[in-house]
Amino acid sequence: MLVVIIFNIISFFLQGIISNYLNYTISNPSLLSTIYTIITIIIVSKYFDDERKYYFLAFILGLLYDLVYTNTFVLNAILFFTIALIARYFTNLLSDNIISVNIISVASIFIYHILSFIILGIISYNTYNIKLLLIICTHSIIMTLIYTTIMYLLSNYISTKIEIKLIR
Repeated sequence: MLVVIIFNIISFFLQGIISNYLNYTISNPSLLSTIYTIITIIIVSKYFDDERKYYFLAFILGLLYDLVYTNTFVLNAILFFTIALIARYFTNLLSDNIISVNIISVASIFIYHILSFIILGIISYNTYNIKLLLIICTHSIIMTLIYTTIMYLLSNYISTKIEIKLIR
C-alpha cells in the first residue's frame, strides 16, 4: 500500500512541477505534457484486489486534481473514476506487459481529453475547438509513453524486490 501511495504522491506533484517549468497552457500545449496521475492510476491498478478501493482512490485523486490544478469541482473526480473503470476493464482483458500498459495509458489520456472536451463544451465552460483538442492529444503521446514505461519498469522492479501484496 505504501508503494501505491508514494507513486501517486510523486505523480500528483510531478504534474505541478512539470507544468510550472514547461509553462504550457491549454492553448499552447507542450510535447512533454501529460496527466501523470492518470498514468499512475493505471500502473497501480494491478496492486488492488478490492476494486472499490481502487475506484475510491481514483475518485479522491480526481477531487484533489480538481482542487489543485483545474478549478473544476467534481469534473476530474468523475473523469478519473471513469478512466479507472475503463483502464481496469482493459487491464483485466489484456496481458500485463509494457506494450499493453502503454496502449491503455495513451488511450486513457485520449479518453480523458475527449470526455473533458465534451463535458466542458456542454456546460459552455472554457470551450476550445476540435483542432486544439487534437493538438493536445497528439502532444501528450510522447510523455505518456515515456512516463508509463518508466513507472511500469519501476513498479515491476520494486514489486519484485519487496514483494508487494495486493490491496484487499
